[in-house]
Amino acid sequence: LDVHDAMKAARVRPDARTYTSLISTVARRSSLRGGAKDPSPAFALFEEMQGYSIQPNGMTYCALIDVCGRCLRSDLALKGLRMMLRQKEEEGRMVPVYHQGIS
Repeated sequence: LDVHDAMKAARVRPDARTYTSLISTVARRSSLRGGAKDPSPAFALFEEMQGYSIQPNGMTYCALIDVCGRCLRSDLALKGLRMMLRQKEEEGRMVPVYHQGIS
């Protein structure tokens, strides 16, 4: 993603919101690096996020799962759900999910 590359070049460290936004754009565009039917760039961003010790939140997991659904990869959507549940178990609490339209 061009924005991600520009941020790295400028040495701007993204936060959870930035990574969530970047992840959510993966399935909405296609490029030589993925998209359209390939959710692997979203998982790469997710892993990079964790590498910076940035804690994914409920919206991050929703974005990751949504990308998998848009790419028609239900197997990877389940992987994202399992990752969220594992984080919940490790932390002993629910990962907060704030999503427009969910009350």
